[in-house]
Amino acid sequence: MSDLMGRYNSWRRGILPASKRELERRREKVSSRFDHIDTKLAEIERKLAQQNQPLFDERLLPTDLTPSNAHEASAKAGADGYISSRFDHIDTKLGEIGRQLSQLDAGLIPTDLVSPDVNEALAKAEFAAGLTTVRSTPVILSLETTSACNLRCVMCAHAYGEVHRPKHLDDGLVSKLKHLLKRANHIQLHGIGEPTNSPAFWRLLGDLPPPQQICDSSINTNFTVIDDERLSKLLDSNLKIINVSLDAGTEATYQKIRGFSFNVVVGNIERLLTGRRARGQVFPLVHMNMTLMRSNIEELPDFIQLAERLGVDEIMLWHLNRWPDEAMARYVTKKDGWIFDYAQEGLWNFPALSNRCIRDAVELAKEAGIPLELDCNKDMYFDD
Repeated sequence: MSDLMGRYNSWRRGILPASKRELERRREKVSSRFDHIDTKLAEIERKLAQQNQPLFDERLLPTDLTPSNAHEASAKAGADGYISSRFDHIDTKLGEIGRQLSQLDAGLIPTDLVSPDVNEALAKAEFAAGLTTVRSTPVILSLETTSACNLRCVMCAHAYGEVHRPKHLDDGLVSKLKHLLKRANHIQLHGIGEPTNSPAFWRLLGDLPPPQQICDSSINTNFTVIDDERLSKLLDSNLKIINVSLDAGTEATYQKIRGFSFNVVVGNIERLLTGRRARGQVFPLVHMNMTLMRSNIEELPDFIQLAERLGVDEIMLWHLNRWPDEAMARYVTKKDGWIFDYAQEGLWNFPALSNRCIRDAVELAKEAGIPLELDCNKDMYFDD
């Protein structure tokens, strides 16, 4: 903590103006910075107060956490009492945070009491203060539990041998990462592989924070390998979102694109939702997603009707990625007389059709009462 305070004091000296004339010019900017830090520190105080931790042992408060004399520093810089009082206030709050961190280091506050929202507030305050040595842990974790997959979907690198040395996340890394999950508020446990086939996923599943307004944890999955034991583990867990990649509204199109049984996957979704209802649970939420292309976009009504029948919580739509021509040229394959050509399947080739189908889908979902989310990372509507 002394290092944290040292860096803070260095930052503080760096923004104090060299003269009163300079102070007047920079007062508004400095005041805004104070307001930002003050807000974040107040958030930390409020969150920690909700944890019901024991009283602090004053003997654990290092002497270097005593608020420094900002009046003297500001006087040397030609600043006034307003700036001094703001520095004093923030120094005092940092001292209070230091006490709690000292308690944590001494083992008097259980690590689990530093919940994801408290950890996020601390991270924001450290960032606002310009610290480079921090006590917070990552707020967002994206862990690829495996790069191996049991399917060969036509639009995926797996179908073309472009995922080199696919493997599961190493057990040694899993052990080192598990403690970080308790403090994160956004956790993704998938990448280019199928997470439910990964031993690492099942090991990490039990360490997720609760989903109720605390942690957004999720997986994207093909949901093809869900037996009763795995289904129970998912329902027992704190996993917030299971996002099933379906990419079709009919068996025939699903088989062309994904090469597996549509009915098996739909049946797995039904079993999950039936089990959730039987337990009276809200989580895990179940989403269905569709990667749009020329061969499936006209099945959006079927896809939405299926989602309504199953009772899923949300639908997600996104386009193929528009890569450079030489990259897309590698993604061409033939299946049972059907030729999939990535560049030709892209809906940028059919802007009017794409826009119409997506607009209709938005209205259908609204009528069905199902939230529909469009990809926020790319434009979903083309110029006609």
